[in-house]
Amino acid sequence: MTFVGKSWGALFLTGFLLGVVSCGNTVDAIDGYLDARDQRAAAFCDCFGPLIDYVDDDGNYGDREFEDCLDGEQLESHQRSCITSMYTTELDYPPDAAFDCLADVEREYAKCIKKLRCDDISGLESCIGAYNFNRNECPRMSANDESNFEKCTRA
Repeated sequence: MTFVGKSWGALFLTGFLLGVVSCGNTVDAIDGYLDARDQRAAAFCDCFGPLIDYVDDDGNYGDREFEDCLDGEQLESHQRSCITSMYTTELDYPPDAAFDCLADVEREYAKCIKKLRCDDISGLESCIGAYNFNRNECPRMSANDESNFEKCTRA
């Protein structure tokens, strides 16, 4: 199995590996991250949806399969609301720096993918490697908050 095969699932579910620190408008930071995450998913689906089995019965990838990929990989409004509501209560720490950092990582990953040809698996692996490295450099939240975030993405 290639690096892509092992890592694609992590790409779409790693947003819950969040950090803590800083201050500012938390809801704006969360919205910025969620928007960037959805843009990253769209960039991925634009070319690489077939790698994660968004194809028709004949193995083709067209407009319908692209839309299916978006529906499957972007967060729905109830998931976004769940994530935002996690931070409406008073916290010991605002997660703005983490969300801002992750939003930047998502945007950089989307830019990286958009430069690739759809058959450039080596380039995709390079983008994935940079994404994972940069994401791991972001501040993190507690394991409990990460778990709650993951539950929202699966709701």
